Amino acid sequence: MPLTEIADEGLGGLRTSSTDVRVEKREESGTAENPGLTQVVRFSTEVEGRAQELVQVQTYIGMQDTGNPDRRAVLQFVLTVQLEALDQLVGDFQELISSVRPEGG
Repeated sequence: MPLTEIADEGLGGLRTSSTDVRVEKREESGTAENPGLTQVVRFSTEVEGRAQELVQVQTYIGMQDTGNPDRRAVLQFVLTVQLEALDQLVGDFQELISSVRPEGG
């Protein structure tokens, strides 16, 4: 299954608990063997009885099984923050993502 379809399925779950869910940016990366996809999603939700505008950075990484090339795992990483905090935290999130490697890789 392509990462775009997996990311779309993930949006369905967000739409059941939030309103006004919109993908602001979607970017594919990686290789055919280890593809990646990152999308930025804005949505509204209620937090402690107050409406909040939040941003999610969702990154999906497909990794081929080093022991069996016919198998693949998809890892999902999510950062959810208020819009004002995104610039402050997105660098740490990107650093975490860049450190992910298959075992033995």
